[in-house]
Amino acid sequence: MVNSKPMTAVVELPGCFVGHFTETKLDSKKLRMIIYRIIEKGGNLSLWASVKGEKSAIKQLSKNLASTRDVKYVVLDEEPNGLMLYITFPAHTCSRRKYCPLVAPSPYVYPRITMVGNGKTIAVIHFASQKVFHEYLKLGLKLLDVKEERPYYLTPRQEEILTIAYDEGYYRYPRRSSLKDIARKRGLSVSTVAETLRKAECKLIRRYVENELFLSKFIEETEVAIRINDNIENENRRSSC
Repeated sequence: MVNSKPMTAVVELPGCFVGHFTETKLDSKKLRMIIYRIIEKGGNLSLWASVKGEKSAIKQLSKNLASTRDVKYVVLDEEPNGLMLYITFPAHTCSRRKYCPLVAPSPYVYPRITMVGNGKTIAVIHFASQKVFHEYLKLGLKLLDVKEERPYYLTPRQEEILTIAYDEGYYRYPRRSSLKDIARKRGLSVSTVAETLRKAECKLIRRYVENELFLSKFIEETEVAIRINDNIENENRRSSC
């Protein structure tokens, strides 16, 4: 059945209240806000987010949050070019929350990463089927792109070798251990350790580039053309025959 095929799409959530935080006097190329989790409880929406960018943009974001009515936030962690924030605001301010894939829990929808900037909320979302995806389109989501499914998860061996390399200081500068040291500790050949680390690093880098940096280009555009994947359209035509 065509409509049972899962898919991953890049979508914009029009009218998302969270996008308002980055709407005023912010250069989207200087700031990215990534949402990790949103929950609704006691009449409020709470979210955890990281903010990366230039100091001036982060300072302006803080002003935007402080000047937005009924919004409260706490800085959980602070670095020179970033913040970890906990933000709460009344649930009623988000009129679309009842069918928002970021807020309303569903076993058929999995938001992988959500980025906010330039007054927009863009997300990479995995849908259990194309039928579910099209139902959300009817609710107002805007399709920006369709992503190819690629494996990001590390194998048990990759996790183990990567952890050992990290613990042993292989990724420190200067390095405190070598591939030979890691191989000796694990009882493997140097070539096996090198190959395992390379594959693990490739997956982690790809996850970052193909998700966070990939979304940045949509955030930075002032107008994003909505592109419907030709394959999906063709499959829908065939399924309706």
